[in-house]
Amino acid sequence: MSRAGTRSRVPWTNHSARARTLGPWSSAMELVNAREKAQHDRQAKLHGIKGATEEEHLEDEAEWQPRRDPSLGPHPQETVRSLFDTCLDVLTTYVDCVESLWGIPDVIKVRLATSVCSRRKMSPEVVRLFTVGSPTEMQLPDCTQLDSVVLREIVQQVATERLQRLELGFCGRGFGDEAAALMAAGGPLRGLEVLALEGAYRLSDAGLEKALSATPSLTWLAVPQSSRLTGALLEKLPSLVPGLVHLNLADCRGIGADSLVAVLPRMSALTTLKLDFIPEVGGTEAALRLMVASHCSNDGGAAILFFTAVVPPEQVDDAVLVAVGSLKELRELSIRCCQVRLLVVCFEGGAHALPHKDRQRQQGPDGPGRVAAATCR
Repeated sequence: MSRAGTRSRVPWTNHSARARTLGPWSSAMELVNAREKAQHDRQAKLHGIKGATEEEHLEDEAEWQPRRDPSLGPHPQETVRSLFDTCLDVLTTYVDCVESLWGIPDVIKVRLATSVCSRRKMSPEVVRLFTVGSPTEMQLPDCTQLDSVVLREIVQQVATERLQRLELGFCGRGFGDEAAALMAAGGPLRGLEVLALEGAYRLSDAGLEKALSATPSLTWLAVPQSSRLTGALLEKLPSLVPGLVHLNLADCRGIGADSLVAVLPRMSALTTLKLDFIPEVGGTEAALRLMVASHCSNDGGAAILFFTAVVPPEQVDDAVLVAVGSLKELRELSIRCCQVRLLVVCFEGGAHALPHKDRQRQQGPDGPGRVAAATCR
């Protein structure tokens, strides 16, 4: 037999099976079967990876160790900021991009203005956002960036019958007699109850008198660091603001003790008086005695809520100490820069008025109040 005859030949059955796989129908079926198999393999692979990941996660949780040293004690809990505080912070950051605050309640405007001032962003452009709409409250703790022109514009816009509270801090640069006159130019401000002008060193007696002439309902007046104010204005306060309850004249060095002696008995509604850093008052025993005696003689009893003065220790005699200790309804006493014997006499001579055990305790409205004895020597 020849070599050609010895070659192996493919059986006829194999040719027949191969022939059956040819053609468009067979090719389509082969593609469908291959796709199903690939999908099945892919799902099996994904399930395998997911199962391995879950096992690793469980192992990680079981093997977790605290990073903080347990000897330091429990971790302090950080309070989560409220949504309002977060929105207020964002609005303060981009206050330069705000076009209008129309429709925002005055309570929210006050908090926003305080936040803006704390970041020193109360510019002349920004402050105009808070004057639109005749607000009932206007509180600007920092007016250092506002000149006289801007402050006059602000006062003229907010000085309406709806205004109930006006507080301007560090306003000495821009608030003077012109701005005070504009408060009264639009008519009486019957709703204004609180007026605070801190650091208004350009404000004189005439300017403040014009402003107070338009505030018949004023109960709170604070003009600290107003160096141009004198006793002449103080003598007119009982007629200008007869219902005045709180008076802050801290660091008003132009006001003397003689004016206080003449005016305090006529201010029957006054319950809060602050006279920090007034040297002449601190050196006059008569003024101190009268400040106590005049309020003790009120029909409602001892109504003093706050009594403070920078008094040299050698200028406080026993009569003043006994008078202070006799205030049966005293709620708060500040005796800064006074010697310790003032505190001792107050506690021993007037034990019914001031707590002895806890000198910083705040009690209810019917009980004794708080004693502020900071920096006492």
